[in-house]
Amino acid sequence: MRWTCVLDLLALHGSTTPETRFISEEARMQPFYYSPVIALKPDIVSETCKRCTDGDPTVSFNFCMDTLSSIPKSHKSDLKGLALISVKLSMKNATQIKSQVKELLKEAKTRDKYMKSCLETCEELYSDAIAALRDSVKAIKAKRFDDALTYLSAVVDTPGTCEDGFSEGGIISPMMKENKIFFALSSMSLSISSLLAHY
Repeated sequence: MRWTCVLDLLALHGSTTPETRFISEEARMQPFYYSPVIALKPDIVSETCKRCTDGDPTVSFNFCMDTLSSIPKSHKSDLKGLALISVKLSMKNATQIKSQVKELLKEAKTRDKYMKSCLETCEELYSDAIAALRDSVKAIKAKRFDDALTYLSAVVDTPGTCEDGFSEGGIISPMMKENKIFFALSSMSLSISSLLAHY
């Protein structure tokens, strides 16, 4: 399923959005994946982002451009290279979110048992997502694009399923922002990989 709450995210554009601030902050910490350098001629990046947004309304053109343009080698890459870059960004983000969930679980030990149960579910979901993203990288490198799409399709459901637990219990999710960002990244990864599969 596609998480409808992400529409709030995709309505936000420009370099000052929470999502692009996230990419910018990561650029300072992870220069290989998140360099703040922006190429003057997007070429393959702008073309790919346009094709993604034309074919998938859940993918934001500005988010796609800001994310991929933060990595200089994206502009010298091909479609397969962009798919790998996108999936690796998603995997790094999922790993960070899993770490955040672990911290939240420590705080939840003496609090509501339902909250703890929801967080444990999210931790498991993101663990599975990381494994699936890792398999996606291998599949793309081996040109098994249909397999990659299968893995990525499951990954896209992760944030929505995580959020469902909180909403069903009538409690505020402490992970909404993180889940929105991951949905945007994983949706972009799926969309780019889909272009690759049908190239």
